[in-house]
Amino acid sequence: MTGEATATYTYRSRTAGTGVVLAAKGLSLTGRYEAVDLTVRSGEIVGLAGSGSSGKVGLAETLVGLRRPDKGVVSVNGTPIKDVPSALKAGLGFVPQDRHHEGFVPLLSIAENATIPIAHKLGRFGFVSPASRRARAVEMIKDLDIKTEGPDQPVGDLSGGNAQKVVLARALADDPKALVVINPTAGVDVKAKQSLLGAVEDAVERGGSRPGLRRTGRPARLRQGAGDVPRQGREGRAAWLE
Repeated sequence: MTGEATATYTYRSRTAGTGVVLAAKGLSLTGRYEAVDLTVRSGEIVGLAGSGSSGKVGLAETLVGLRRPDKGVVSVNGTPIKDVPSALKAGLGFVPQDRHHEGFVPLLSIAENATIPIAHKLGRFGFVSPASRRARAVEMIKDLDIKTEGPDQPVGDLSGGNAQKVVLARALADDPKALVVINPTAGVDVKAKQSLLGAVEDAVERGGSRPGLRRTGRPARLRQGAGDVPRQGREGRAAWLE
């Protein structure tokens, strides 16, 4: 997440845990980044700032298995990440750069989009219970303060900020151990930016239990610069903010 997007937001003070949740060692990908080492501890939020051509997006996509590095390894709690299935199995949540093309299916409802990662848990014998899916979506809508007519409304009908909240809800649906977020506040208004960043912090603080997210208006700032990586943390889930 770049500095411009968070000029009015100040992260809450916290103390990181001791356990490394997300780690990268010696990562290199030709034309994008070279020799990157990274550790994100339990309860820690790491922000990476840089220009659009700095390689930060490619690095984030490598962490979640969308790109295969030429060199180096990525791991979550010691489990190697080689592709998207292994990332999901290890407990990585992901909010992509382009919500319109990668984050949601516009014609599907909020309930259908937000519960995609946990559909197998919402029914038996391969069938999804509409009532269970709807109930879970109602919780997500309340937790993230999504402005909507209800869980059956198509995501394509929502404002940019509320659509992004649905993407975040989906990333958090299966209680990830670490969360990788690319430009979470791009294309949304100031009020939505505050709410989205506060929701990420709430998720980190809740850690191991299913996050109960709430709206926050606390101010914050991410410093700008290619080599500037602010770190904050508290015992709980880890988060990577690009």
